[in-house]
Amino acid sequence: MIYSSGLRTISDLVESDTGHGGLGILTVRSERVTSASCGKPRSRVPESRRSRLRRHSYLPIVALPRWSSNCSSPQRTTMTTGARRALAWSAVGAAGLMVGVLALRRLPRSVEAVADEPTRRLPGDELIAYPVGSLTNAVTIHAAPREVWPWLAQMGAGRGGWYSYDRLDNGGEHSAIRIIPQFQHLTRDMIFPALPGAIDGFTVASFEPEQFLVLGWKAPDGSWLVTWTFVLQILRDGATRLIVRVRGGAGYRFHGMPWSVARIIVPTVHFVMERKQLLGIAKRAEAHTVRPAV
Repeated sequence: MIYSSGLRTISDLVESDTGHGGLGILTVRSERVTSASCGKPRSRVPESRRSRLRRHSYLPIVALPRWSSNCSSPQRTTMTTGARRALAWSAVGAAGLMVGVLALRRLPRSVEAVADEPTRRLPGDELIAYPVGSLTNAVTIHAAPREVWPWLAQMGAGRGGWYSYDRLDNGGEHSAIRIIPQFQHLTRDMIFPALPGAIDGFTVASFEPEQFLVLGWKAPDGSWLVTWTFVLQILRDGATRLIVRVRGGAGYRFHGMPWSVARIIVPTVHFVMERKQLLGIAKRAEAHTVRPAV
């Protein structure tokens, strides 16, 4: 799931027009200071800024520039052994994540959008007319829309949960495995809390029971940073096609990263979280489907 600045899930994380995956490199503009030993300028990132960067980003700061101690060659840069190791492990981790995503896509039950689903206009698209990124996934659920809708209506931390990786996006609390009657009544502008105990979260922008639900995360000025749309489309055999789209507005930042960096990382993380959520909803709806006697 793609998540706004307040969300801790990997659903907070991901959106792009180009697909999933990749390794981003975080670059830092450094300040220039003068070395007392040889009068050569060297580059240093203040410790306060290093701490701030680490706090707002999952990317390790592995390549902060430094000038070489060799005064005769001030243009050469060096990397400490620890930095090289961190860079190597970052590359290994990114490669492993990509391999995992490719493996997930080959599993029998797909969550890939097909045909015109990625480009079809959906409710909520109008809230962010010019998104910096858009990501669409879908799953076929062997249950009628009326049997899928209750699981959408009760989403949110402290409610039914998000049906994804609960330790990441639901404070470790298990998502519901039953329909909870007190969370079935929706109103516009109500909040689906992002995490247990949180007062901020996704705002219900619009909905039509058994048809669609549009959630969004607002900026302080009231504009939409992120929209998250769930559409229920009935199929000929009575099953449901659940189409989910996330769109990011111009002000969207993933843990403080510039969008040029976040757009590389967010799609991969989002795919992992969204896939888990879609399959979680499908499993619950199908398990509670009342099938007619033959």
